[in-house]
Amino acid sequence: MALYAYTAVLRSGTRIAGTEMAADADEVAARLQARSALPVNIGLAVPRQERFWNRLPLASRHRRDALVMTAELCTLISAGLTVDRALTIALERTPSVVMRQSLVRVRDTVRGGKALADAIEAEPAIFSRVYVALVRAGETSGHLDQALGRLHAYMSRGDAFRTQLQSALIYPAILLAAGVAALLLLSNLVLPQFVSMFADAGKTLPLATRVVMAGNRILGAIWPYLVVGAVLLVMLVRRMLKVPASRVRLHAALLRWPVLGALWRNIEAARLARTMGALLQSGVSVPVALGLALQVLSNASMQQGGLQALERIREGALVSDAMLRSRILPEVSIQLLAVGEETGRLDAMLFKQAELLEEASARRISTLLALLVPGLTIAIGLLVGSVMIAVMLAVLQLNEVVG
Repeated sequence: MALYAYTAVLRSGTRIAGTEMAADADEVAARLQARSALPVNIGLAVPRQERFWNRLPLASRHRRDALVMTAELCTLISAGLTVDRALTIALERTPSVVMRQSLVRVRDTVRGGKALADAIEAEPAIFSRVYVALVRAGETSGHLDQALGRLHAYMSRGDAFRTQLQSALIYPAILLAAGVAALLLLSNLVLPQFVSMFADAGKTLPLATRVVMAGNRILGAIWPYLVVGAVLLVMLVRRMLKVPASRVRLHAALLRWPVLGALWRNIEAARLARTMGALLQSGVSVPVALGLALQVLSNASMQQGGLQALERIREGALVSDAMLRSRILPEVSIQLLAVGEETGRLDAMLFKQAELLEEASARRISTLLALLVPGLTIAIGLLVGSVMIAVMLAVLQLNEVVG
């Protein structure tokens, strides 16, 4: 199978162009003729913007591509286009080779008579089970455009939160990289020159300079062992995470950490609430919505608690009671769930709960960064300053030797 680009003319005289995934050009021509189109030109497609990063199957890139594609599908289907035609336009506009190839397969499956949800379900690397469930609910209700709109809003909110977090970490990362680069430059290029100068002059280096040089020699001797130890530690942790019981225990221990544990719990709870709210809003039943929402969690301990709550809900318990016993959500969130169940607006309360948890997480992250940046600046300043003192003392003593 290969991707072919074609141009053709309809009976009305309208010229059309597009792409098709097919075994050869003859198959593309046959498909066009079946749609009452006269092929004019058919050839192997040369993808636009064939950049290296557009070929990478990265999860973050898939999320962004899927977000843009979902917005385009929602707009096109709302305008009255068929799913087939909307997919064709969307795949022609995406710069990602991986996404374009996936959409071609989805479109061909839809043309074969299957539902859009069934088609995207065969592309798990691009479309999550939550995405499939929301699309299936929209197709079942006959309001696919509305389901895609809700899906886009759900994805946009998650993408905005991730972008906010990444943006907040840029400055500390640059500050740390600049500090480390300055330390390496001074310790490995500047100070060694003074060693040879003082040795030629038969003089002893200042104490501060000798201390810094000794520390640099020690690090130079042990850094291979530090690297090997770090690699072994990462391998050990990854092996532990592959064992479900060990992963649950480790994640449960991380949730008990001061500050960071509560932050992770809030982020996970917000993700669970927003996903479950979006599914309920699309008409998915409560047990199915909770089961799918649990799959977006990265904390195995909270997943286990959620599964216990799911079993209680299937046995007839209220969502708020089941969540309270599982302790995967804060107590305030449980109260909102109870109100939502009483008023019949559980989906709205879940969205409200997600907003509150995301705002609390954003405030806590801002506070942590407000403390981290000055602390990091002071620490790097002390380290660089100590090396600079060692350099200046060496310069002053060298001037005395020369004088």
